[in-house]
Amino acid sequence: MDSRDAKHYLLFLVMTFGLFGNPIAYAAVQFTVRDIGVLPTDNASFARALNDSGQVIGDSYNTDASSSNAFRWSAGNGIEVLPLPSGSASLAGAYGINGAGQIVGAANFRGVLWNGATVTDLSALPGGLNFVPFGISDDAVIVGSGNPFETAAYIRNGTVTALPRLGQNDSFSRALAINGRGDIVGQSGGAAVIWVADTPVELASNASARAINDTNGIAGNIVSAIPSAPGQSFQAVLWVSGVMNLLSNPTGFDGSVAVGINDANTVVGFGGPVGFFPSRNQGAHRALLWENAMAYDLNSLVTNGDDWTLLEAWDINNRGEIVGVGLRDNHGLRAFILTPVPEPARIWTMLFGALVLLGTFRRRLPIARDVRTNPHSHDANI
Repeated sequence: MDSRDAKHYLLFLVMTFGLFGNPIAYAAVQFTVRDIGVLPTDNASFARALNDSGQVIGDSYNTDASSSNAFRWSAGNGIEVLPLPSGSASLAGAYGINGAGQIVGAANFRGVLWNGATVTDLSALPGGLNFVPFGISDDAVIVGSGNPFETAAYIRNGTVTALPRLGQNDSFSRALAINGRGDIVGQSGGAAVIWVADTPVELASNASARAINDTNGIAGNIVSAIPSAPGQSFQAVLWVSGVMNLLSNPTGFDGSVAVGINDANTVVGFGGPVGFFPSRNQGAHRALLWENAMAYDLNSLVTNGDDWTLLEAWDINNRGEIVGVGLRDNHGLRAFILTPVPEPARIWTMLFGALVLLGTFRRRLPIARDVRTNPHSHDANI
């Protein structure tokens, strides 16, 4: 390689790292946090899911449990209440959303589908009386529990279909999420399950599968022994192509749950101290992120969160946005959305690459003009 080829190779590396980012310089992504707010009748909120367009859904409620409303939020429209079917009481929540903005949830244990301005009472479908939905695919297949109550099921084109349980003696099953291929994950008895073409396959015993992406990842948790104290706790796990991987906990955490995943196998959830269980130690929860086999307390990655304690992260989209619930000073429990911010190392590398390219172009321009006026002047350099 002569000196000119070496310069061209160096220029290629600068272009690659400058325009597309230097992977060596990458550290944990940082975020800005935004308060999603509450509906006018409420004093608290909880974000459960979002799509790749940044539409967020969840619950806005009163902490005295007098009311709960399903909401949809977007950066352009803010927080909006979702209407309920006729006869529904004011105890509602939204649990899942797809890429088209179709939303599923429940009102007093009656399943609901919101499709634009159309509201469908899923309990009115044959076999849908006890159906509670948890997720919806981009082709509008709805998964949940019901038919009868506490049996995993799905709704396709208005028909409710029960999914077989893993074991005949399993007392319950739940379908919690579905991907674009129609694979469904959840729980049957005490085991994490994936249903492929309506056939249950065990992922792990004493476990639950909570989220699935369109590539090869499933997020969930197992019940495991606590290393530092007697007893049991939940531990977040990631299945990649069917192989289970334990997700590490940040320092000071002895339990965790993974509840959201994107197509890059970046996982979100929450964790706590010794003896952690999701239904307990509410004040000790902290929102967590797992990226590239590293675990992070999301509170340490927020650049503008001095008045926040992020408690639980529930979903992450393919843009890297994360939603969940946290405590905000003087506001109480609030739904949040985290938005990734560019890393300084990447910005400076991009600027450096652009400057080098500009300088090279300006140096080569007089040579190009000279060649056009005197075609033989640079033969020796060819």
